[in-house]
Amino acid sequence: MNADGGGGGGGGMAAAVAALLSVRPPALAVYTEPLRPSADLSLRDRLTLVAHSVRPWREFFDPSAFAFPAWGDAGLRVVANIETYFFNYVAVGAACLAGAAAAHVGSALVLAALVGLAVALYVVAPPVVSLPGGVNVGAWGKGAVMAAAAWAGIAYGHVGVLGGVVAGATAAIVGVHALFRDHQG
Repeated sequence: MNADGGGGGGGGMAAAVAALLSVRPPALAVYTEPLRPSADLSLRDRLTLVAHSVRPWREFFDPSAFAFPAWGDAGLRVVANIETYFFNYVAVGAACLAGAAAAHVGSALVLAALVGLAVALYVVAPPVVSLPGGVNVGAWGKGAVMAAAAWAGIAYGHVGVLGGVVAGATAAIVGVHALFRDHQG
């Protein structure tokens, strides 16, 4: 029996997991502001802000800065790297999306149509759309149209596969980088 009450090392793992779970989540509100559709920024302002916020790629990929974290340091390292390299991770996700779209052109076109529909419904159209026959379509109607279109895109356009590929590749790249990039190095 160990001093921590565990038998043969299991307590050390439990303590490491407890330390990892006690780490505060990243404070991302300041980073996600330019990505919010309701932010009062033009598209050019958003892109400029993101482009100027990306850390240098030489720093991002510096092989001398990668090392296994200490058990108690893993959670802090992940949080610090997500906060430091947030926009680099957004760029990695965009690159994964571009690669997956090139490999799955049909699904990418369906996704583009869904994004176009969302822009038309929520950005271009007024809050309440008046249709012929005196029918008014508000937020609930727009939501229903968007939900039906998204369901059709996922079920028949294989957008779910495209999203799964992009999410999986991005999560793997970001997870490995955030865990092994020494934020102090």
